[in-house]
Amino acid sequence: MVSPLTAQGRWGLSAEDHRPYEPAEREAMLEATRRSRPGNNEGDTPMMYGGDGWMWNDGWGWGGWILMTLVMVVFWSLVITAIVLAIRYLTGGSHPNQASPSSARAAEDVLAERFARGEIDDDEYRQRMTTLREHR
Repeated sequence: MVSPLTAQGRWGLSAEDHRPYEPAEREAMLEATRRSRPGNNEGDTPMMYGGDGWMWNDGWGWGGWILMTLVMVVFWSLVITAIVLAIRYLTGGSHPNQASPSSARAAEDVLAERFARGEIDDDEYRQRMTTLREHR
């Protein structure tokens, strides 16, 4: 299949229109661009028109985009992780479902109070106390 860009007569272009520019032609085009763009100092070449080569000449291509994406993902992951760790550190980092030693003592105290009031008998008290101590 013939590309529409290189086919004679299609869009008014020919193969001659797609040849590489000679250095003198390229410099003349760049100079014309420099003169036609307002705000450019004499001798400055806008980056887009061949200055540092980011657009056409020696850019990184897809590798640069992939690297930039990976660096951005890593950066934001580190920022979010740092924020989460800081919040955990500042709030004490305890989870509500974790039993602390004081809660185990409180359960034994409640059991002892129920036994003292006569709500449970001696066998039930010992059985529940054993269960509490096994699951500490």
